[in-house]
Amino acid sequence: MTLVRLMAVCASLLALLTSGVSAQQVRHGSIQKVDELNGSITIQDNTAGTNNATNSNKFAVQDGLLFNAVREGEKVAYTVQEINGVKTIIKLEKE
Repeated sequence: MTLVRLMAVCASLLALLTSGVSAQQVRHGSIQKVDELNGSITIQDNTAGTNNATNSNKFAVQDGLLFNAVREGEKVAYTVQEINGVKTIIKLEKE
């Protein structure tokens, strides 16, 4: 019976790993551009421990109300998830 449970757990883990599900990490950055027309926000990643401090990344927005909540230059904490192959902001808060 233990072997059956172990195999079931392994199968579940394998399914999770191959489905593209990944842990969502809260990142920190500065708003570089708000492009409501194209449905995107560009953020300079300032997360500690990354080499992305000089990189700006363009993300799609899940909730269109975000365009009214942020302005260029503001510091934010955000979470990104890949949805249908597009990196999308799923949570954003001002710092």
